[in-house]
Amino acid sequence: MRLHDGGAPITELMKQYGRSRKTIKKHLRTVGPLLETSVLDE
Repeated sequence: MRLHDGGAPITELMKQYGRSRKTIKKHLRTVGPLLETSVLDE
């Protein structure tokens, strides 16, 4: 399950969500744990 394109680095996420740091924090808070589990699965 890919949550962002081709494992985009945090800097790319910041460009996409750069309008609001709160948005980034919310996004990372939601996605972070999922990314950790998906990395472990791979």
